[in-house]
Amino acid sequence: MPATRRFRSSAQTSNPAPAPAKRARKPTNIDSNFSTKTFATPRQAKYPPWANLPYLVLVPILKFAATNTQNNSQPIDHAWLANAARTCKSFLGPANDLLYHTPPMTPISRLRKFFDVLKANPVLARKVRRIESHSGEICDSKLLKFGLQDIVQLSSFVNEVCVSSGPWSPELLYASGRKPDMDPSVLTALTEHNVRLQNWTWDGELCWAIAAQYDTREESSKKMTRIQRGFGWLHTVHKDAEPFKSLKALTMTGFDTPRPLEHYRNEEDEAEVGVQIATIAGSLGDLKYLKDLTLKDCTFVNAYFLSQLAGVHELKRLALEDLKGINTTDLQSFLQISGKHIEELEVIHCPGIYAGFLSILDTATPNLKRLLYEDVPGILTHHELELLDIPMPRWPPTLESLIMRGLGNWTAADCERVLEGMADTSRNGGFMALREIDIWCILPELGWRDRAASRRKWGDEFAMSFLDRRGDAWKEFVAKKKSEGQKIKWDPSVTVGLCERVLFRLDDSRPTGNQLNEADFLDMSESRPARRSPKKTAAPKKVSPKKKGKQAVTKAPSPAKPSPKKRKRASKSQSFVVGSKRPRYDSDEDSDFKVDKLAYEDEDGEDSSWSVDEMDN
Repeated sequence: MPATRRFRSSAQTSNPAPAPAKRARKPTNIDSNFSTKTFATPRQAKYPPWANLPYLVLVPILKFAATNTQNNSQPIDHAWLANAARTCKSFLGPANDLLYHTPPMTPISRLRKFFDVLKANPVLARKVRRIESHSGEICDSKLLKFGLQDIVQLSSFVNEVCVSSGPWSPELLYASGRKPDMDPSVLTALTEHNVRLQNWTWDGELCWAIAAQYDTREESSKKMTRIQRGFGWLHTVHKDAEPFKSLKALTMTGFDTPRPLEHYRNEEDEAEVGVQIATIAGSLGDLKYLKDLTLKDCTFVNAYFLSQLAGVHELKRLALEDLKGINTTDLQSFLQISGKHIEELEVIHCPGIYAGFLSILDTATPNLKRLLYEDVPGILTHHELELLDIPMPRWPPTLESLIMRGLGNWTAADCERVLEGMADTSRNGGFMALREIDIWCILPELGWRDRAASRRKWGDEFAMSFLDRRGDAWKEFVAKKKSEGQKIKWDPSVTVGLCERVLFRLDDSRPTGNQLNEADFLDMSESRPARRSPKKTAAPKKVSPKKKGKQAVTKAPSPAKPSPKKRKRASKSQSFVVGSKRPRYDSDEDSDFKVDKLAYEDEDGEDSSWSVDEMDN
């Protein structure tokens, strides 16, 4: 026995046997824990198995990727979805369902083909949930040989109808009687199919037939002109129509008061306009579940309308666009009453609203997540800017997306003070939820040298304060600075900003885009050569025998070379690129002077914007 034991022990030391199964689990557990810690953050995670993801996971992913939040006229990229459907078999079903969920309605030929498909395949018609068109042609039955009500009849599961006619549309130039208008049978079709609407758009140019049918006044509404007709029909539709009782999102665009708001009106007209405005506000109060309100180019929106609307709904999203009847004080008063539940706020091209309303956002909108503010620069003189008092903005801690463009109604001192306050807030941990920041400042009062210096200063300052230092965008910024011979001192353990996208611009509000030169119009043959007949080469001239010396030597013809001027033009030819963002951190004063001499906005030679977009990498 002792010998046997010695033999086994010697065998274990020389040729160790495989470890038991229980002992082998320890290293596997360690490896699994180690891998979990390694890929804990999304930036370090591996790509998911796209071909094996389930349908319910791919649908929201493809919808988010195809949604364009920067362009409201085309919120869904249908071409991208069509290409995604051809990528692989697993993408085919989700991408096609999203295409039928929000089908393209323009141009007319595509709309006709889509209508034929719905008639041939009723199963596909059940997938349609949103009918959206920014052209009034969809309401012209004489042009299409069918109407919007026919599409609603086929797609019985639709719950969003967003049809509007954009400004200066060709269909609005038709002769009288050919102007597009929404037929009242659309509401009848929605009622017959028991549709519960979630989103609806009222266009002031496409609702006159509905107004004539649902007007409750004693006079014959058919004899009234469009100016004389009021808004009583709107109150009737919102209150009595069953499809509108579940409405959550409403858009009103192109609505004017019965009589224009002009200074020479008498008291009777003033009182009538006030009654009509109160009627519109009351009609919105009939929508009990309204959470999203968008007002575009409506003359009835003023201080009185906002006071009537305040406190009626717990709005989560408010969008104000091209409104000339409200100012900063009116918006502040509304937000202090009805801003507690607002998560998205958009103020676009409202001349009376300045940056002063930003000072109450922390208290008036404590749940704000997305802010989009586009100012209208150049409406105030320098003297008025000096008198304008812009308080320091105060930001809510829940802010995730901050987009402010066209900020030109302030002085250089106010701009410096606001930007410094934003950087200090980020250093103190005030923007921990922020993931996107886009700032475009306009300072025409500064010279081109001062603007270039300010752009370099605040571009670097925003990168240091807002960029996520764990991402590739920060590494790109550090590498750029090292290549310029500058050293950046920063502590890797300290997290200042968590933004994935940082964009800062500072210019003097001159036209954007690339500057075209003569080469962009004359050198088209280089990029797209045309078929030409071969040219006949001339024979070399014969030298007469009388000539001697150097004159008698015949030079061989050298190969044709492009002139240096043409080559230079071809290398500098530019083209318009949509959506490209290039990081710019420096600016050459010589190039600034040359470009500024040509009255071109891009003062740093190529691009006036400084941007780092981690999503593009």
